[in-house]
Amino acid sequence: MQYQGKFEDHFIYNKLYLNIINEIGTSEWIKAIKKNSKNKTITFSDACHFGDGYFLYPDTIKKYYKNEVKTKKSNELNTLNNVDSDIRKSAFAKVVKLVEKAESEAEIKSSVHLMILGSVVFIILADKKWAAKLYKKAEKKAESFLNFINLAEHVAIKLKDYEWATSLYKKAEKEANDFRQFNDLAFQVAGNIKDKEWTRKLLLEAERRVESSYHFAQLAGNAASLIDDKKWAMILYNEAEQSIMDSAFVEYLKIAQSVVENMGDKELGISFYKKAESYVSCSDSFRMLASNLDHTLGDKEWVNKLFKKAEEKSETSHEFCLLANNIAVHLNDKEWVRNLLKKAEARASDEDFSSIAEMVKKHLSDNEWAKKLYEKAEKKHKL
Repeated sequence: MQYQGKFEDHFIYNKLYLNIINEIGTSEWIKAIKKNSKNKTITFSDACHFGDGYFLYPDTIKKYYKNEVKTKKSNELNTLNNVDSDIRKSAFAKVVKLVEKAESEAEIKSSVHLMILGSVVFIILADKKWAAKLYKKAEKKAESFLNFINLAEHVAIKLKDYEWATSLYKKAEKEANDFRQFNDLAFQVAGNIKDKEWTRKLLLEAERRVESSYHFAQLAGNAASLIDDKKWAMILYNEAEQSIMDSAFVEYLKIAQSVVENMGDKELGISFYKKAESYVSCSDSFRMLASNLDHTLGDKEWVNKLFKKAEEKSETSHEFCLLANNIAVHLNDKEWVRNLLKKAEARASDEDFSSIAEMVKKHLSDNEWAKKLYEKAEKKHKL
């Protein structure tokens, strides 16, 4: 479960992280990797990605670099080692000051700010004691379910302090009051604490607060995957079906996917997929069903039939374009993709030509056709 804080909390974290990355000197790392790489497959975006991760996981990045570049020249790796050394020496003290400043500001703010700061300290400065100190401060200011469950996850995963994490999860349990909270808590207790009995108790609490078919399906999946109780899961799946009221197609689709992924029961999953299909009425739904079914069952023949039905229901340039993309991804049928993009072009309005051109380049590598489409888009724009 990922951190679910307010927008401003994400902003505070991002601002601090970017300040630290700037001090670390990511740009120098990008320059070094681009300058020394003889392998043209390492792109600028790769370098940026590695740049952000290099200070955090230098050994992993060096290993990747050595394996992918496959260079025989030791001077390239030496250059990287020098960059690493220089960056660390010049940046570490500055990073510490940034974090200390943020900590002093966080003192008068929320548990969330202190928790985020603790994670920054743990990940970037690798200072477990300082991180624990910040997490303790965060616990003192914690008031809500989200405060406690998110902090518990950080403590369990980063500090590996399962006793402390357990106490935090118990505090979260006292604050829980709806289906989602008990369900999320069960998921974390199962994954981080490995306590099946406690997980079962939390799932039972979640069951008492079920409000929809989707809740029953979620709960069934967790009963099967977290505590391996497939008998209870089957009861819950039946409850999920009985509770379907609106959006029957979507609900059956969710149940079908959950049954296959969590129960491993393809036959039952197929029966739910067929029920979902009986409620399909538009191109988008046929595409959604085909993509989902291919992901879980890999039945290309059925997928093919569903995409054909989607084509029959398609009317607009946008629908044909989306279908072409799906078929390229799931069936890799270039001739079919070409025919669909021709239909999309025939129905295109001003803003559609550029999108079709992108599809033509991406899936067909037909630069000549793409160029003509871009020219059409430009002419329409000028008019």
